[in-house]
Amino acid sequence: MVSEERWCRSVKPDTPQVYWILLCVEAEIWSVFIAILRKSVRNLQACTEVGLITHVLQRLPQADNVVAGEY
Repeated sequence: MVSEERWCRSVKPDTPQVYWILLCVEAEIWSVFIAILRKSVRNLQACTEVGLITHVLQRLPQADNVVAGEY
């Protein structure tokens, strides 16, 4: 069995599999963030107060369409 560290070092960053893995991880992060915001008004207020909503909205145009959709 190959350790995670050895596997990570053996993967070439320009392979299509890595691209799709990164998209999946990014999509999962967006999904969790949205779920946190939807869970309660308090979460939404806290994220707004610390400027997280603004930061995320500024990052959205750089997200892949698979992740961000057509906005």
